[in-house]
Amino acid sequence: MAVPSCCRAPRTASFPLPDGRAVRLKRDSAAENAALAALERAGLKPVRPQWLRPSETRRELGLLLGLASEVAWTSFFAEQVAALRQAGWHIDCPADFRHRVLAVTEWDAELEEDANGWFALSLGIEVEGRRLELAPLLHQLFRREPRWLDPKKLEQIGNDEA
Repeated sequence: MAVPSCCRAPRTASFPLPDGRAVRLKRDSAAENAALAALERAGLKPVRPQWLRPSETRRELGLLLGLASEVAWTSFFAEQVAALRQAGWHIDCPADFRHRVLAVTEWDAELEEDANGWFALSLGIEVEGRRLELAPLLHQLFRREPRWLDPKKLEQIGNDEA
């Protein structure tokens, strides 16, 4: 994939730094094309403006890349992101990005009995050093996607789908 016309800049350009100094950048179109080819091999393609809502189309964003489908994001994060990072890419993902995949580092269960013989069970996971209760997460998932509660639909969900 070559650098699209929306992202082409002069061979050298000046950019202001936060401290007020300016930096002159000499562009390397061969390296830029190689980087774009690596992203394309990872499954990313340019997003067409007609795919976006009007509030999302901003000229200053330059090249926008996306995947072929919503479902593709899970495998992209599971398989491609690690490979891109190993190749030297810095991957930054907003905390509220709905396709962001987080690794669970620990599972735990807490069982407490009260004086009347009743007990309370708390199931949780640890993600990025924080313990998260599973009950509210599962509640949100089941409200958003009730297919997880339907035995017939559950059989149709692939094992790699999250």
